Amino acid sequence: MMNFFSFGKKAKPEFKEGYLLDTIPLFSSLTPDEQSLIEQHSRLVGFKRGDIVYEEGSVPDAFHIIISGRFRLFKRARGAEKETTLLFFYRGEHFGETSLLTGSVHSASVEAKTDAMALKIGAESFQELLKKIPSLALHLSRSLGRHLTREELGYSHHRREIRIAAFYFAASTEGMARFLADFIRTLHAETHSKILLMDLSGKLKNLLPAEFRGGSGSGFDLKTMDPSQESSIQKTIQAHGDNFHLLPFAVNDALDQDEKKFAALLTYLTYQYDYIVVCLPDRNTPVAVKALNYSDRVYLWAEKRTDVFTFASKKVAELCQDFGFSQNEVKILMPEQEGRIPLGEGAGAASGIQLFSTLPSLQYQRYQYEKTLTFLAKEW
Repeated sequence: MMNFFSFGKKAKPEFKEGYLLDTIPLFSSLTPDEQSLIEQHSRLVGFKRGDIVYEEGSVPDAFHIIISGRFRLFKRARGAEKETTLLFFYRGEHFGETSLLTGSVHSASVEAKTDAMALKIGAESFQELLKKIPSLALHLSRSLGRHLTREELGYSHHRREIRIAAFYFAASTEGMARFLADFIRTLHAETHSKILLMDLSGKLKNLLPAEFRGGSGSGFDLKTMDPSQESSIQKTIQAHGDNFHLLPFAVNDALDQDEKKFAALLTYLTYQYDYIVVCLPDRNTPVAVKALNYSDRVYLWAEKRTDVFTFASKKVAELCQDFGFSQNEVKILMPEQEGRIPLGEGAGAASGIQLFSTLPSLQYQRYQYEKTLTFLAKEW
């Protein structure tokens, strides 16, 4: 039987259906036999962004341990009360045990915030495992106590939300790269948070302002990535003062096929940063699709007015239809142009798109330019 629970940092991670399943804290103290027993009673399940795992008031039927992605625990709007987010769950964390242990219905709903993978253990198997593995029962009992205490003290403050944005552009220009660097720098000034810029396009290195270009090298190679060796990831990340970190990627065929490795990498980075901006390539590779599925919003850079019709309107429709974004989660940035789309050819296709008004010129309208950056940073 394959032992897919690997806990040591030096151990080579194993795969189950291609997904990395190392370092699951819940099982770190279990014996190999106990780990194998859990493997027999669990199955790997996938969720799409926006999927509801269970609803408030429903009878509990399973226990979930997160392998990749993010989940949100929330209360739905009821009467005068608005929908409320209580908690975010991340890799290695678990949910569903409270209702199973107390015998009550679920007190809140759980939604997949991004595409995600989780180990699912059915209710009957869960009860059987508790009887056969006393240490697991003890761990979950303590976890239940912490959950109840957090609810009394303010459940929503237990876990911060990680924000991820995708940045898409029709043409790579120095103006685009300058805006991206200035936006991230402004975001840091407003939030004092840790920010990472990931470049999947391979085009930012020579376009970023000189002070942000960093060192030499071909970038982070997803093909040779070993997620169990965190030091290899950190070596490639370039620090730009206190403003942000940059992770450039080597452009090779790994970006066309290693989306599962990328998901493991992105999950690891969510523990290191508060904001992540992913600069996408100019084509929909599997890795780019995975990045979009993990993103909370998208910024589209439209350099020319024709881009609004030929690029932006088509891209917005694709993002809304294929990836489940709302129009409020997609922002079109048009430098030195009016944000209002004129009537005429293409207007029908772009109707309803919420455009950002205008991005003033850095050279001629510096005050307005900086004010716009501050607005965008605060909005996010």
